[in-house]
Amino acid sequence: MIASYSDGQYLKLLIIKRSFELFKGEWSLVGGFLEDDESAEATAVRALNGLAGLDGLYMEQLKEVVRSELFRWFLCFN
Repeated sequence: MIASYSDGQYLKLLIIKRSFELFKGEWSLVGGFLEDDESAEATAVRALNGLAGLDGLYMEQLKEVVRSELFRWFLCFN
Protein backbone atom coordinates (compact mmCIF):
# COMPACT_ATOMS: atom_id res chain seq x y z
CA MET A 1 0.00 0.00 0.00
CA ILE A 2 1.26 3.43 -0.80
CA ALA A 3 -0.60 6.28 0.88
CA SER A 4 -0.13 9.61 -0.85
CA TYR A 5 -1.72 13.02 -1.18
CA SER A 6 -1.13 16.20 -3.11
CA ASP A 7 -0.80 19.67 -1.65
CA GLY A 8 -1.60 21.11 -5.08
CA GLN A 9 2.03 21.35 -6.09
CA TYR A 10 3.75 18.16 -4.93
CA LEU A 11 2.77 14.53 -4.46
CA LYS A 12 3.60 13.50 -0.89
CA LEU A 13 3.94 10.01 0.58
CA LEU A 14 2.81 8.99 4.05
CA ILE A 15 5.67 7.45 6.04
CA ILE A 16 5.86 6.32 9.66
CA LYS A 17 8.65 5.73 12.14
CA ARG A 18 8.44 2.00 12.87
CA SER A 19 7.49 1.12 16.47
CA PHE A 20 8.15 -2.60 15.99
CA GLU A 21 10.86 -4.93 14.71
CA LEU A 22 12.24 -5.38 12.04
CA PHE A 23 13.91 -1.99 11.68
CA LYS A 24 12.32 -0.47 14.79
CA GLY A 25 12.90 3.31 14.84
CA GLU A 26 13.47 3.54 11.06
CA TRP A 27 11.24 5.38 8.59
CA SER A 28 8.92 3.19 6.49
CA LEU A 29 5.98 3.30 4.11
CA VAL A 30 2.72 2.26 5.77
CA GLY A 31 1.83 -1.32 4.83
CA GLY A 32 0.37 -4.58 5.95
CA PHE A 33 -0.72 -8.05 4.98
CA LEU A 34 -3.95 -8.79 3.17
CA GLU A 35 -5.88 -11.40 5.18
CA ASP A 36 -7.58 -14.28 3.30
CA ASP A 37 -11.10 -12.98 3.88
CA GLU A 38 -10.30 -9.24 3.76
CA SER A 39 -10.77 -6.78 0.92
CA ALA A 40 -7.96 -4.46 -0.15
CA GLU A 41 -9.94 -1.47 1.13
CA ALA A 42 -10.51 -3.07 4.55
CA THR A 43 -6.82 -3.90 4.79
CA ALA A 44 -5.84 -0.32 3.92
CA VAL A 45 -8.27 1.07 6.52
CA ARG A 46 -6.87 -1.31 9.17
CA ALA A 47 -3.22 -0.51 8.34
CA LEU A 48 -3.70 3.26 8.20
CA ASN A 49 -5.58 3.28 11.49
CA GLY A 50 -3.33 0.81 13.30
CA LEU A 51 0.03 2.15 12.12
CA ALA A 52 -0.62 5.86 11.59
CA GLY A 53 -3.75 6.54 13.67
CA LEU A 54 -5.64 7.79 10.60
CA ASP A 55 -9.35 7.19 10.04
CA GLY A 56 -12.06 8.35 7.63
CA LEU A 57 -9.75 9.07 4.69
CA TYR A 58 -10.79 9.22 1.06
CA MET A 59 -9.20 6.23 -0.68
CA GLU A 60 -8.98 5.19 -4.30
CA GLN A 61 -7.51 1.88 -5.42
CA LEU A 62 -5.16 2.47 -8.34
CA LYS A 63 -3.83 -1.04 -8.92
CA GLU A 64 -5.23 -4.53 -8.64
CA VAL A 65 -4.58 -6.61 -5.54
CA VAL A 66 -1.97 -9.35 -5.95
CA ARG A 67 -2.58 -12.60 -4.08
CA SER A 68 -0.29 -15.62 -4.04
CA GLU A 69 0.49 -18.54 -1.76
CA LEU A 70 3.70 -16.86 -0.56
CA PHE A 71 2.62 -13.24 -0.25
CA ARG A 72 -0.57 -11.30 0.35
CA TRP A 73 -0.12 -7.58 -0.23
CA PHE A 74 -1.85 -4.54 -1.57
CA LEU A 75 -0.62 -1.43 -3.33
CA CYS A 76 -1.47 2.06 -4.41
CA PHE A 77 -4.22 3.70 -2.46
CA ASN A 78 -4.40 7.44 -2.99
